[in-house]
Amino acid sequence: MLVLTLLGALLMLPPLVLVFNQPLRHWGLPQTVLYLFALWLVLIAGTALLNRFLPPEPAGSDSEAD
Repeated sequence: MLVLTLLGALLMLPPLVLVFNQPLRHWGLPQTVLYLFALWLVLIAGTALLNRFLPPEPAGSDSEAD
C-alpha cells in the first residue's frame, strides 16, 4: 500500500502533471484533466486489487496500545 501511495503522490507532482499541460483537448476536456482523472481511477483500481489479493491481518495485531 505504501508503494501505491508514494507512486500516486509522485505522479501528481506539478512537474509531471505539467508535461500534460498541452493545448490538446480530448472529448472537449483538457489533457491535464484527463491525466489526473485517469491517474485517480488507476489508483482506486490498484487499491481495490491490493485489498482483494493481500492476506488479511491477524485478529490480534492491532497497532494501538491499550
